[in-house]
Amino acid sequence: MATKRRPVNETDFQAEALYMRNVHFLRMERLSETAAITPRRVVRVPKRRSPAEDKE
Repeated sequence: MATKRRPVNETDFQAEALYMRNVHFLRMERLSETAAITPRRVVRVPKRRSPAEDKE
C-alpha cells in the first residue's frame, strides 16, 4: 500500500487554509501474498521494590 498527500478540492467547501488528505493506493498483486509473521520477543522487567520493603 502506498500513501500520498493530496489537497482537498476547494470547491467542496469554503476554507481559508489549504487542507490536505491522505490518499491510499492498494497494489492488487500484493493481496495474494502471505504476510510474514515473526515471533515477538517478550522482555520481562522486574517490579521496583518500594523503600518500605528494603527496610524489612
